[in-house]
Amino acid sequence: MQVCPNCGASYEAADFRDNYFCPHCKTITPCDPGLDHFAALGFTPPACDRPELKSRYLELNRLLHPDRYTTAPEPHRQASLVNVSKVNDAYRCLDDTVSRARYWLELCGKPLGSDGDGLKPALASELFELQELASRLTSGADDGEAKRSAEAAVRSLQERIGEAESVVEEALSQWPHGDDDAVAGLSGRLAEIAYLNTAVRNLKGAMEDGCRRSVA
Repeated sequence: MQVCPNCGASYEAADFRDNYFCPHCKTITPCDPGLDHFAALGFTPPACDRPELKSRYLELNRLLHPDRYTTAPEPHRQASLVNVSKVNDAYRCLDDTVSRARYWLELCGKPLGSDGDGLKPALASELFELQELASRLTSGADDGEAKRSAEAAVRSLQERIGEAESVVEEALSQWPHGDDDAVAGLSGRLAEIAYLNTAVRNLKGAMEDGCRRSVA
C-alpha cells in the first residue's frame, strides 16, 4: 500500500506506472524502497519479454528523468532521482539473462552458492587442463601451439556459454513455480556459466601475457 505525499490517497499499484505516479492526482511520488526489479517494470517473475522490457524502460526513463523536474518542488525532484535510479537498476538486471536468473534465485531465497553449487568432476577436470594451458602461455615456453589451442578453447567455451544462457532463458520463460528441482537445476547451470566465463577470462589474460613476453 502506498500513500501519496501530495494528495494523501492510499492505493495499491494496479499498473507499473503507479509505482512512480499517484493514480489519483498524477503527481510523481517516490517508489517503495522494497520494490523488486520485476515489479519495478511490471513483470511477473521470472519471465521477461525483452521488447516490452525495453519499451517500458524507455517510457519510464522519459517520464521520470530529472531534467523534467528541474523547476519542480524539491520533493518532486528527489522522487525523480529515486525513481529513475530504481528503473535503471531494474532494467540492467532484467535485460541480462544471467543477472536476471541470479536475481530470481535471490528472490526465491536460494542465492547462487547457498547450496554449495559444486563443480562437477568432468568440468573440474576440463578446467584443470585449461589452467595448465594458461600456465604454458604465461611461462613464455609456448612455441605457438599453446596459443592456437587457447584460441580454439576460447571459441568453444564462448559457444557453450551462449548455449547455456539460452537454456537459462528458456527455463525462466517456462518456470514451474514451486518446483525445487527447477531451482537446483538453474543454480547448477548458472554455476557452470560462471566457471566457463572464468576460464575464458583466464585464457585471454594468459594469451595477452604471452604476447607481452614475446615482444619483450
